[in-house]
Amino acid sequence: MSLALGAATVPTFTVLVRKGYGGGYVIMSGGRTFHPTLVLAWPDAETGVMSPDAALDLVFRRELESAEDPAAAREQLARSFSDRLGAVRGAEGFGFDAVVRPSETRQLLVDTLATLPRRKLMQHVTPRVHPVDPL
Repeated sequence: MSLALGAATVPTFTVLVRKGYGGGYVIMSGGRTFHPTLVLAWPDAETGVMSPDAALDLVFRRELESAEDPAAAREQLARSFSDRLGAVRGAEGFGFDAVVRPSETRQLLVDTLATLPRRKLMQHVTPRVHPVDPL
């Protein structure tokens, strides 16, 4: 899939509707890796290098193991980092063009697609050097 996205000469759109973490997010055309035409996120979307749960387990493992109540300590740490999650923070660091309501997504994609050059014009602007294999 990543090779096809890298070779594509057609407009691509990315809409993050839930969660996108790490390499999986990148391979699914997350952020700006494959230069998508438009990157949108829904308000509840989360993105990051890894999931918050995995990050807490990795970074604060020793502190959590040595705590009297590991579950309570983990919950407190999770609350302290909760303001760093969400679509607005993702827009700052992960290349979203906009954070939109689910009900507005389709119309925004249609409007953006209508502003792009037609296919015949694209062949002169960015000619296809090699085909994209079927997925």
